[in-house]
Parts: sequence; structure tokens; C-alpha cells
Amino acid sequence: MRIVSKFRDYYDSAGAFTYAPEPVYIRERSTTRLKAVERSMLFAPRLCNFVLIGFCGKVYPAIKVSDCSVVFYSFESCVETATKFMSCRSNESRRAIRVFFDRWKNDTSPEWSKQLFENSPVFAVSPYSWQYYAVELNPILRPLEFFRVFGAYAAYQEIEMYLSNQAIPQKKMPEISDEMKALAHGFDKYSFRAEKKRR
Repeated sequence: MRIVSKFRDYYDSAGAFTYAPEPVYIRERSTTRLKAVERSMLFAPRLCNFVLIGFCGKVYPAIKVSDCSVVFYSFESCVETATKFMSCRSNESRRAIRVFFDRWKNDTSPEWSKQLFENSPVFAVSPYSWQYYAVELNPILRPLEFFRVFGAYAAYQEIEMYLSNQAIPQKKMPEISDEMKALAHGFDKYSFRAEKKRR
């Protein structure tokens, strides 16, 4: 995979070991807004920033506590590390964080994300207002600490496979009836029955 970009990200170093000229990933950053499909999609307690990172067909929830510079990708790691900070000590904050992670644990590819994945293999969704979410296409993943989910080589390989599948979509297998399959393999209506003998 060849990356055409004006900025560097943490997985770019993995491209030094591959020499394939295709696919070409034109990584241009742009920002747009998404109408709020769900009110609670990115509801955040005070002093917490919730982000949804779309990466190669799946959505990954992340949270950044303002008192802490670490980005968390699971409820357990968030509670374990961030309990010492004031903003995560309240039960209300913990409940909101648990609801957020539970909400996105099972629904990794919601309907609204499919249109965004057509434009870019990577995007980040964050709260903008009560009616809209800010969507950044091709964001820099290093500040979001996405290497906690995918290492440099794994992220590079995921993007390469995703772009390859998008460029050459696989054809659907045609459905063949049982009668046609039997004829194709040399069987006919008398193959599995004894022919009636005349008397």
C-alpha cells in the first residue's frame, strides 16, 4: 500500500517493509457534521470526552478524561486508571461511562457508519452540539492512542486489506438449483434409482 499524505501517523513506519504500489491511500483530512441519529450516542458526563473511532468497517468507543492524558478503550481500564481523578469518582460518571462502552460493545458497525466508510477507512466522531456530531475523516490516530487497539503493523495491514477489498469487491456466488448441480456432475433422473424392468 502506498500512502499519499501531508502528515504522518503512528502506522506509517510499517510501510517501509512493503513494496506494493497498490492500493493507494490518499489520506486527506476533512471535517463534516453528522445529524444526531441517537441523542445518547455520545452523551458524556462533565470532564469526559467521548469519541467513536471508525476503523476499517468497525466502530471503536474511546473516552478521554480531562484530568488524565490517557485515552481509554474499555470500561475496565478507564475505571482502573482514572478513579484517582476527581471527574470519575462519582457514581453518575461511572454509570455514564459504563453505558457508553456497553452501548458500542455489540453494535460495532451501525447503519450511519456505512456511508462514512465509503468516503474513508478511518474517521472520528465527537460531540459538536445537541443536534450534530463532528466527524473528522482521516484523523491522526496517534493523539487518540489507537495503538492500544491496533499496533503499527496491524493497523497498516488492516487499512491495506480494507482498501483492497473496497477497490475489488468480491462477486456474489450465483445460486444454482439442486437439479442443475446434479446435471453438472453427470447425474440424471435415473442415477439413484433402479430402472423398472419390463415383464
